[in-house]
Amino acid sequence: MKRIGLLGTVWDRLGQRDSPKGDRLCHHSGDVSFFLTLRDRIDALMNEAERQRFSELVKEDQIARSTAFVEDLNWLGVSHYILNQNFREAVQIPEALERKVELLSRDRRHEAGALHLEFVRRLHNYLAAAKTLVDHTRAFRSRWTDEACDSAFETTLEELLTNPVVKFIQELRNPTQHSRLPPVARVTTFEADSSNPNTVRPVVRLMVKARDLENLYEWSSLALAYIRANVDHENVDVTLALRRYQELLESLYAWFFQQLTITWKNLLDDFDHRRQELARLTTSASKDDA
Repeated sequence: MKRIGLLGTVWDRLGQRDSPKGDRLCHHSGDVSFFLTLRDRIDALMNEAERQRFSELVKEDQIARSTAFVEDLNWLGVSHYILNQNFREAVQIPEALERKVELLSRDRRHEAGALHLEFVRRLHNYLAAAKTLVDHTRAFRSRWTDEACDSAFETTLEELLTNPVVKFIQELRNPTQHSRLPPVARVTTFEADSSNPNTVRPVVRLMVKARDLENLYEWSSLALAYIRANVDHENVDVTLALRRYQELLESLYAWFFQQLTITWKNLLDDFDHRRQELARLTTSASKDDA
């Protein structure tokens, strides 16, 4: 048994799988169902005392507060994972356009246009996922309250919300979801290659004209400050804003999940101990069967 990164417990020997590369989440809220599916088989392999203890543990697990906590924590982790995946998918587009220099030619413009359109779709998904994570975090905190942890989170959150890029990305969701998509344009420049100064390489930025952004929504003063402070030849680089926001969010949730493992250590330990005993019983039965 081992803890995976920020969340919960993973049961490698019982067939659980790690999350996709790059994420520190193992979703195992279905573990009870896994044990229940084994009941008929292991009943035949266990002695009476083992069968009774197995049934007691399964029933206890289904109603235990620690199980509810771990399940809620894992589902919050799923929301976090969805945001991370949407971020990766969004920033892949300008990277792909830079790698495929041939798409800059006139006869391949339809392919480049399709990737451009795909970025807008992925931007929409990222902004929606960011709001989903905010809402799910609020709901999680309402169910699992701890005065010290809540106070520390509120202080950290208040500081984060003074960052202009945070307000910009949060508010960009509103017109994107409810009014219209931002008019993203593809801007390609050629810059000296840092690895070979004698050559140039294409740099693709997905940008929105600052004037169009300002007219898109009634921005807060902080969001408007971000737009005006990040104008590059009359445009604002949307991908750069996503990267900055994602970095801040990753820092926040790394801290938050760590705080949860400290604050609710008693519940996590209770969950671990019960699952350890279940695993021992099922492993022992499987060995006896072999």
